[in-house]
Amino acid sequence: MQTLGLVLLGLAAGWLYLRRLRVLVTDYGRSEGWTVEHEGQPVAVLTDPRYEDMFWVSYRAEAVSDDPVVRQAVQTSDFWIGSALCWKSRALGRVAPLAFSAGLNDAGRVVMRALYLPVWFDNPLDDVAVWVWKRVSNDRRGPGSA
Repeated sequence: MQTLGLVLLGLAAGWLYLRRLRVLVTDYGRSEGWTVEHEGQPVAVLTDPRYEDMFWVSYRAEAVSDDPVVRQAVQTSDFWIGSALCWKSRALGRVAPLAFSAGLNDAGRVVMRALYLPVWFDNPLDDVAVWVWKRVSNDRRGPGSA
């Protein structure tokens, strides 16, 4: 019985490490983009991340809602600043807990801060694992991607 428990613990730890590695390979979720939800409904998709300034990343926003009012609102800074939005990683489906927006920049891109999936502790082997993954795999999205 103890052996079965150890096997299950090992499988769970491996699965959790693969998810962690996937976060790292996708630049903490940035490279795969984000689904933006308002009141539980997807309203936009953020793609094409660009580093604008220290800690600030801009994204191209594409409205995905069928509601024309929401589609129009997505094109305004007020929507991004004043709305209660949920930012979900398209890579893992996890929410970025601390993200907030500065609105749209002059190019019409959504400027974000803290839009990433956190990794709570450093592991020196992570850098090695990411390096190996990027050289061995044709799938740059990371392990566990479907």
